[in-house]
Amino acid sequence: MCSNNVDIACITETWLKPETCSVSAYGGVGIAKRQVRLAAVQKAGMLRVLSHIVVGIIYHPPSADDRVMIAHILDCLDKITRHLQSGVILTGDFNKLRDAAILA
Repeated sequence: MCSNNVDIACITETWLKPETCSVSAYGGVGIAKRQVRLAAVQKAGMLRVLSHIVVGIIYHPPSADDRVMIAHILDCLDKITRHLQSGVILTGDFNKLRDAAILA
């Protein structure tokens, strides 16, 4: 992250072990950020109309119910976008999630 000047990294298939991080189990997804206060910095190329950027990462197990996951994602996105000028970056391991309803 430091050598490539990355502020936020969304990682899938982390395969972290308990000794790596006390809040993660084996496998899964994670977000790592540098110790910078992004809100205080106008990043190059960031639209001035955005007051917030929300970064989310999802793990959707292959055997999970697509309808339940889509409903949850849409509910969360609806709550987030109620805030004025919010941008959303949604990444993760979607496996075979049929995401047309999210992309619409």
